Amino acid sequence: MSRRRRTPWWVVASDIVVFNASLVMAYWVRYELEWFRDISYFHPLTAYLPFALLFTVLMLLTFRMDQVYRHWAGRQWLDQVYRVINATAKSTVVLLAVTFVLQPLEYSRLLLVEAGICAVLLLGMTRAIQNAVVGRLHARGIGVQRA
Repeated sequence: MSRRRRTPWWVVASDIVVFNASLVMAYWVRYELEWFRDISYFHPLTAYLPFALLFTVLMLLTFRMDQVYRHWAGRQWLDQVYRVINATAKSTVVLLAVTFVLQPLEYSRLLLVEAGICAVLLLGMTRAIQNAVVGRLHARGIGVQRA
């Protein structure tokens, strides 16, 4: 009888931190560095808190749908990043669709796209670090299940 392997809680927790960090990073790129386009209206970071909550929920849902967390430890880095890219693209498109439907007064669609790009970059880096840490722990015999 095989036991289902679950994704460690710290992977999901670090992903939630990265989702929100990517939105803050996108805000910094958009409003502080002013890359890609000039700013016509300045909006405070607090205006994006509902988007951060929705982005986090959407990312967790699409990560589940795209099976990002399934067999997490046994996947190659490129396969993990491929699934992350797909899930992030879906979440970003849905988030943009919500902004078109609700038409909030304070938002930047470019910031939301930048948040998706930042999320892919940050999640790719965290997956590489997590894989290295888990690999070292397994090499020492920590977290290895013996048959």
